Amino acid sequence: MGYTNINIKSTGAYIPTHRVKNDELIEHFAKMDLKVDGLMKAMNKEVRYFCENGETSIDMGHEAALMAIDRSNITRNDIDMIIFVSAQPEYLNPTTAMELRLLLKANNAHVVFDMNDTCLGGASAINIASKYMMSSDDVNNALIISAQNISAVVDKSDTVAYSLMSDCGVALLLQKEEEDVKRGYINSVNYCRGAYVSNIKFPHCGLSKALSNQNIPLTTRERNYTWESFPIEWLGRDFGHSIGRLLVKCGIKNDDVDLCFLSQFTRKGVEQGLELEGIPVEKNIYIGDKYGYTGPTSPILALHWGFNEGLVKEGQNIIIGSLGTGINTCTMLFKF
Repeated sequence: MGYTNINIKSTGAYIPTHRVKNDELIEHFAKMDLKVDGLMKAMNKEVRYFCENGETSIDMGHEAALMAIDRSNITRNDIDMIIFVSAQPEYLNPTTAMELRLLLKANNAHVVFDMNDTCLGGASAINIASKYMMSSDDVNNALIISAQNISAVVDKSDTVAYSLMSDCGVALLLQKEEEDVKRGYINSVNYCRGAYVSNIKFPHCGLSKALSNQNIPLTTRERNYTWESFPIEWLGRDFGHSIGRLLVKCGIKNDDVDLCFLSQFTRKGVEQGLELEGIPVEKNIYIGDKYGYTGPTSPILALHWGFNEGLVKEGQNIIIGSLGTGINTCTMLFKF
């Protein structure tokens, strides 16, 4: 019996060179009589990276995509689908995916689009592309590119967003393969809490005002990305609920899970969810202390790090997932 599998073939990442440590941000906020050291400690953040010299989400995505292609058995001429994911795209029109198709000379990619699912975007794109590929005769190779260019738009007086978040570009290649053993994408679970919908906004005043040609006077904060804090004690329960349902759908036990590449927003919250489902926290790959919170790119960046460290091995069951504003989560099981 043969199986149509959607396998992760490679990843790529681009990290900007401007490295910012906690003490620099502590000093920045101290000038405003604001304290962030407790928040950064609680959220396990030590270093983050910001774009400089005019770097954009297109630049970061392009570099990450070139790396992913170079590390795979897929050429740019083999790519059928390109999905670009960001909450801070360089343009609303044309799509960044179309810009990247041109830069990459991926002339055979005919399913090309952008999407924004806030910080859940990278995981959602993997999920959507995998299901699309399983039902389509025309897409055998999909390139997912995600970038966060938060430093260009964040309100620098925002103690949450500016102290925790970081810029990054990542890419991931999926390939459809006919094989004798079932592996690759197995299944997924989505869960939407529907809370704190208005706490995170960009632009804070809305696009109709921020891009208005009617000379509406706006403050910098109104045009910027803002994050009003909210309680997160639910986070562990939501991840636990999502992962528990995923294990049931996939017909595996908690002991069968080998590694988890989840949101890098907070280590504590994610690992509480794993503990609720009896999955040892040692199986969670957390790199948010090393790179900051990179939003939609974070689970793919963690997976990229895992590949580089030789952690991902054949036969392993791996959970990939994240959460986004609203609050919604997506978790997926891949078998390598």
